[in-house]
Amino acid sequence: MGLQKLSVIGTAFQNQPAIPGLSGVNALTGATVAPPTNEISITRFQLSGAAIVLDGTTATVTLASHLNTIVGQQVTFSGATGVTAINNQTWTISGITSSSVYTFPCTLTGAVGGTIVQEPVFTLPQGFHILRLGANAIIEYNPDNTYTTVSGIATAPVWRTLNAVSTNAFVGSDGFSVRLRCNNTTATTTWSIFN
Repeated sequence: MGLQKLSVIGTAFQNQPAIPGLSGVNALTGATVAPPTNEISITRFQLSGAAIVLDGTTATVTLASHLNTIVGQQVTFSGATGVTAINNQTWTISGITSSSVYTFPCTLTGAVGGTIVQEPVFTLPQGFHILRLGANAIIEYNPDNTYTTVSGIATAPVWRTLNAVSTNAFVGSDGFSVRLRCNNTTATTTWSIFN
């Protein structure tokens, strides 16, 4: 005789999932943002025109209105020249000074130039996910196991597109090597996590 776990109606999707940057204390207003219900709406999108200053321990980003409000939100960049390793890495925001300035730990040095584009990133937690990608986001995976970077490496990790914008996805994640990247214009992506 064996035991089998039976599902309970109404419990297929995780309630109030912990997604870095989606819940917590708003760094600019002090208001607490509750975790989302069992369906997450991502309306973030890419923003062009960032300026990045590197000092070997911290990166300071200035952007007219970066739209990040909660410490722990993740971003990546594209279009940077000079210090190209700033591109494609997943950076976790450690401080939000104002609506136009934020910081994150970074050991890279040098002058960052080019037309720098900020792209919000959400690392998919461990488990299985159903996503309806809008025109604002793609799903990427990291096949070279260098996603664990905390403060930057000389060569950016390899990220490959798994699902393009405006598609549906059923994706498994180990909690580190799969991410949702908001690399396009205004739209809404919805996302639910299986229990």
